[in-house]
Amino acid sequence: MGVRIQTDIHVSGHGGREDLRDLVQMLDPKNIIPAHGSIQQEKPMVELAEEMGYKHGQNVFLSNDGKVLKF
Repeated sequence: MGVRIQTDIHVSGHGGREDLRDLVQMLDPKNIIPAHGSIQQEKPMVELAEEMGYKHGQNVFLSNDGKVLKF
């Protein structure tokens, strides 16, 4: 009896697009501000929020380091 080790497997602790859609639907936030990753990594969340009726610059925002958001 032995153990077989699989090394070619990757799983993510991050939710996928549909998981994020479900989360937004459940929480129904007033504003969405993606805050983890580069701007390029955060843009898909903005696109998803827009599909769900949020407006970029009105209630969904992207921020750069050091930028102050007022809403």
